[in-house]
Amino acid sequence: MPEIKRTILLLPLFLLALTLRSQQRDTVPLLHPEVLAEKDIYIPLENPNKAVKIISGSRFPVSSADLPFSTHVITREEIRRNGYETLVDALKMVPGMRVSQPGSATDGETFLMRGLLGNTYAKILINDIPVKPSIVASMPIGAQLPVKEAERIEIIYGAGAALYGSDASAGVINIITRDSDKPVFMQADLAVGGGVYSSANVMFGGRLGRDKRIFKFMAYGSNVLLERRQVFYDKGYNFLPSNYADEDFFEQHPRYGGDANDPILTSTPPLGRKFGFNVKYRRLTFSGETMYRRDHSSLGLNPVAYSYRNPLTFQGESILRFNLNIFKEKKRWNRKTDFTYLRYKMDERSSVLPVRNQLATMLLNASRAEANRQGKPDSLLDFFSVLYDRHLNGLRYSYAESNEYRVEHVQNYQVLPFTTLTLGANWKVVQQNPFAGYFRRPVTERDFDKDSGNGEFINGQLYETIYIGAGGFDEVNSFGQLFFNGKKLKAAAGFNFTLFGYGVGDQFAGKYTSFTPKASALYELQKNVNIRTAFGTSFRPPNEFYEANSYAIFSDKTFTLYRPQVLQITPEKTISWENGIRWKTDSENVGADLTWYLNRTTNLIRYRNEGEFNEDSTVYVGQLGYTNIKDSDIRFTGGQFSIFFNAIEVKERVVSYEAEGQKLSTGMISFSWLRAKKVELSTFEAFENLQPPAGNMLQFRYTLTPGDKNAIILDLIRYKDLARTGGIKPDNKFWTWDLTWRYRFTDRFDCYMKVINLFNKKYSGILPEAAPADLLIYNPQSGFFVRLGMNYYIE
Repeated sequence: MPEIKRTILLLPLFLLALTLRSQQRDTVPLLHPEVLAEKDIYIPLENPNKAVKIISGSRFPVSSADLPFSTHVITREEIRRNGYETLVDALKMVPGMRVSQPGSATDGETFLMRGLLGNTYAKILINDIPVKPSIVASMPIGAQLPVKEAERIEIIYGAGAALYGSDASAGVINIITRDSDKPVFMQADLAVGGGVYSSANVMFGGRLGRDKRIFKFMAYGSNVLLERRQVFYDKGYNFLPSNYADEDFFEQHPRYGGDANDPILTSTPPLGRKFGFNVKYRRLTFSGETMYRRDHSSLGLNPVAYSYRNPLTFQGESILRFNLNIFKEKKRWNRKTDFTYLRYKMDERSSVLPVRNQLATMLLNASRAEANRQGKPDSLLDFFSVLYDRHLNGLRYSYAESNEYRVEHVQNYQVLPFTTLTLGANWKVVQQNPFAGYFRRPVTERDFDKDSGNGEFINGQLYETIYIGAGGFDEVNSFGQLFFNGKKLKAAAGFNFTLFGYGVGDQFAGKYTSFTPKASALYELQKNVNIRTAFGTSFRPPNEFYEANSYAIFSDKTFTLYRPQVLQITPEKTISWENGIRWKTDSENVGADLTWYLNRTTNLIRYRNEGEFNEDSTVYVGQLGYTNIKDSDIRFTGGQFSIFFNAIEVKERVVSYEAEGQKLSTGMISFSWLRAKKVELSTFEAFENLQPPAGNMLQFRYTLTPGDKNAIILDLIRYKDLARTGGIKPDNKFWTWDLTWRYRFTDRFDCYMKVINLFNKKYSGILPEAAPADLLIYNPQSGFFVRLGMNYYIE
């Protein structure tokens, strides 16, 4: 292994000698609804202080330098040059972001955004349209999102419900896909790597016609597979069964593989694939995507709760989305209308091998009470076997699906020379069969009685599980924002009013309203120095995922599982406040940004595990699932200080960001810190033991482009974790190193080598949002990994 690493380090240095001349020019994309010039869209690779027009945060093209809140833009060139495959790949070096690769079965790769789990608390969009299904608690993230096909990824920090509605408590991430004004363009990316890794991405498009009768089209597809991902280390501690169970009778279960001290661990292969298209004619744009992701169903969970022995158990889901956009523009106003259909479906082969999860523990407690009630304490395991066989024994399958219909209308008016008014509204209707698990065989839509009105099973006894019935909800949003873009003062004030109502089965669960304002301002103290402040609010409504993942048992009456009454979960609310100062030189080769913030989330929705026996232990009442933790909140305070620099100012834009005969180096240093304070008046033990994240992180990127053919990128991250979540971690203070080298053979063809976790550092990632007692003590991350790839592109 040392010889391999030494060779990898020396190879880029040896190939640096191959520098020479030719340059490559790239074309200027169109940013709907406004055509942008070269000066609008180009920014140096590591310098977001350079103005670039984005649509997030305003709903129309505005220079990022004019927005009075924190933003970051990941450009197409940065995505290509660094070989990003997934959204979390791209977020890894964004200031203040902490990522987890892998994350969990349910969420895939995960990231933290100002202390909050981004999969849950950030609004993720594709071309300004939400992509997260309403039936899931968190957005599943893998290689299924169109990252390689993106023109740029726009990131807005802070609560953003004023323009985007619910689920924007931490911020907004908007993936803007590629568009070109050239007759033909094409891009192909191929990569291979360790662990039988393979990746193939293809994109092509163009335009036909002339004058106003122009037809544009684009199509793309990809398949990314890692067959032998191994993320296990420190087996003697993190996977030691005695750390998760006092009794050893779980060994008797045939689902558990191994012995009491050494469980069987297999590979946990991830897969991501996608296909998408976009056609545009005059005012009409029609687009569609189909995305599929899957991961091992035990990822992030302890081996006593769920077995790792079968590499074929996985959780998978597909998202199908179609969108029709109608856009019209005049001199002082524009408007657009979107009609969107989104379908989510869990792969019917999704399965788990339960061993001794929290649901089994609740069944064991009920069995103990029943054995005591009948005066047969020695028959505890006999009673438990009956319940366990009914609900958990053997390979168990999951099912969920939903259909969403959404219409949105947005209008922008230039009411004064420097003032723009945005008004809009949207209406979403969702029909869904919420998540249900522990079926004895795969479940399809044919297993539901569509005539019953609530999706009951045709043969409910066959499955011996619990199902709450079909449901759905309506959500109506109206929003507006006034944006003033003066010479020295930039200010925005907006609001969102939401009406949200949902039902569970044939019951009406509740109706909620939410008013979320936002206000921000930026003032230019000097030519290159400005200060800003922003205040925003957001909310996260409940959905049927929480009801469907809640269970109860009352041993004195039923001695079986049942759904608790509707829990009346109400929305979480988040308040966000930030202040910042930004400085840059006249040439914009050096810049700095300092931001400090406060996020406070109240009425938290968390997983609970409650149960109690009566005085003589003959009756047990228990509940598992989600509920609001009243009188509780989590407050995050923190900030980030970033410095960006370019060694040489570039007068001419080329693909490699080089000028004729010049060498260019760029860099970014970002230090961020996070503190958390948990305020709660609850007696829920699970909540008391779940520590929020806290710590500080240093991110450093240095890019060297000697000549016109080579590019070397070094990424360093130092993290110090101040909160020991769930126990001892392998290292709560660590460095990770990533190295990327890219060589351009011609104007159209280049290759790259990417080394991830160069020194094979063992460290912990983000814990999944699951039943706390089912989690690993720490979530191990991928070690040393090498990927080789090539790109071909033409316009």
